[in-house]
Amino acid sequence: MNKLCFIGAGNMGSAMISGVVNANIIDANKICVSNKSAGKLIDLNQKLKVNTTTDNKKASENSDVVILAVEPHIIPLVLEEIKDNINKETIVISVAAGVTISDIEKITGTDRKILRVMPNTPCLVGEGMSAICPKKI
Repeated sequence: MNKLCFIGAGNMGSAMISGVVNANIIDANKICVSNKSAGKLIDLNQKLKVNTTTDNKKASENSDVVILAVEPHIIPLVLEEIKDNINKETIVISVAAGVTISDIEKITGTDRKILRVMPNTPCLVGEGMSAICPKKI
């Protein structure tokens, strides 16, 4: 994997980012995190050494995987911003409750690789599990 992008650094996003870095799944320098609040980004950069930005489009450039960890009502706005960076090889993962694969396809296109993942709250302390729903092919 060349680049992993997280859009959203709230509780769940930060927990996932910490888990990925702490488990050495991918080098921190290959992770880019975007968030509207620069304060959370400064903290993540200092603690985990991940790349950070407040620019969703910049964060998602050349990403192999884009994880959408924002509130459900923000998903359409974020997808409109980054849709040109999502190609047929990019994997889009949404952890937003109630946002369907069809909702994402309406903006990104039906030929994209999309997954929905529903983590549970113990993920916040590194002890959770997730339900995964891939797009039907």
